[in-house]
Amino acid sequence: DVSRDTLNMLFDIDIDYYVKINFKGVVDLVDALGGVDVNVPVKFCEQDSNRNFGKSEICLETGEQTLNGEQALALARHRKTLATGDFQRVQHQQLVVEAMTKKAKSIRSVSTLYDILGAVSKNIETNIQTDEILNLYNVGKRMLFENNASINIEKTYLTGYDLTMLIPGLGNVYTFQYYEESLDEIVKA
Repeated sequence: DVSRDTLNMLFDIDIDYYVKINFKGVVDLVDALGGVDVNVPVKFCEQDSNRNFGKSEICLETGEQTLNGEQALALARHRKTLATGDFQRVQHQQLVVEAMTKKAKSIRSVSTLYDILGAVSKNIETNIQTDEILNLYNVGKRMLFENNASINIEKTYLTGYDLTMLIPGLGNVYTFQYYEESLDEIVKA
């Protein structure tokens, strides 16, 4: 996977496993969780998971609300009206992931867990072997069903600056140039 290889090279680490989920998987996962609670930071409208606008368009107001799968995906995908574009979109994606994690921590039913696994199984790509998934399932089940279960998410941001380069035949091409100090802090973390 190119993303994993790039991160391995950039951060000088070995990422053993990855899971990629597509748009429909996000919608199905959030719906299987019964929705997620998110404080939506901006008012916006975005296309649905089938990339349709018009009457299928998803519009959200600001504020704390329970989002269904389509709404959560719209928040995670939207960037057009955001002042910092992709950077702000990543923050919104993190809000959705955190909300899904928080909701998953409240699962107390094995049948709900099976619904969730069924919802995502057709929409993911991973390099984790079946026996390893079963081991992770058992660990996850113990974590979720124990009263003292704890899942923590730590966030960090790679900071940098805009850089426009003149590429012969392509013209001006935008790139993000990270600060070495920022990268060093992330690698250390």
